[in-house]
Amino acid sequence: MNGKFYFVGTPIGNLKDFSQNQKETLESVDVILCEDTRTSRVLLNHYNINKELLSYHKFNYKTMNPKVIEILKSNKNVALISDAGMPVISDPGAEIIQELIKNGIEYTVIGGVSAFVNAFILSGFTYPFTFLGFLPEKNKEIKNFLMEYINLNSTLIFYSSVHNLNNDIQTLYKFLGDRKICVARELTKHFEEVKFSTLKEGINITNKGEFVIVIDKPIKNEDEDNKTLDEKLEYYLSLGYSKNDSIKQIAKDKKMSKSEVYNYFVKKD
Repeated sequence: MNGKFYFVGTPIGNLKDFSQNQKETLESVDVILCEDTRTSRVLLNHYNINKELLSYHKFNYKTMNPKVIEILKSNKNVALISDAGMPVISDPGAEIIQELIKNGIEYTVIGGVSAFVNAFILSGFTYPFTFLGFLPEKNKEIKNFLMEYINLNSTLIFYSSVHNLNNDIQTLYKFLGDRKICVARELTKHFEEVKFSTLKEGINITNKGEFVIVIDKPIKNEDEDNKTLDEKLEYYLSLGYSKNDSIKQIAKDKKMSKSEVYNYFVKKD
């Protein structure tokens, strides 16, 4: 008989944001997987939960997954928590779900607070929203990553670290243009801080903690819609896109086929 796997939310700052259901679940399992055992012990000690802790993070999850399945197959129950908020969101976890499904092991989610949801509500921006997590580290990956979202009619939500906040805002301005933003930090804590600005102006906020950047939908600009194919190409090339990537994006913007746009520029050449 197999054990059961639980994805358990944890407080994002205020230790009181911990439900009876979350507490009882962690008390009932045999093993708790966590990012940093030192961080998790602060919460667990606060609620007098004493369980075996195993590190589970982006550097070891591939080797840990088979071990976790073995534990579950020995009829032990396992929970996964993150340092703060909901596990799997911007953390490993999707891969273990695939293993659980493959092995026919039961699993469920014990919900809790999530920083990006709180920040979205605090922003006052409207849905739909798209959560995109942390920006990729390499510039080439950032360009390819953001291409899909340049003209998406959606509020965009990113996570950012204390060391990357200003650079991330500058990068987002470069690719997304000027938009209203809301930046939140220390959510649910005594020193919670929420500031509004624009991508162009940047943000003046205490440089401490983890940040959530909420970006309002793009403003519909008829002048942008009326730009010629040549003007569009010049714009995307200025962002560092290759000609081929620019053509792909122009086709999306203009609701044309890629071949139409490509043939246009071939004839011009």
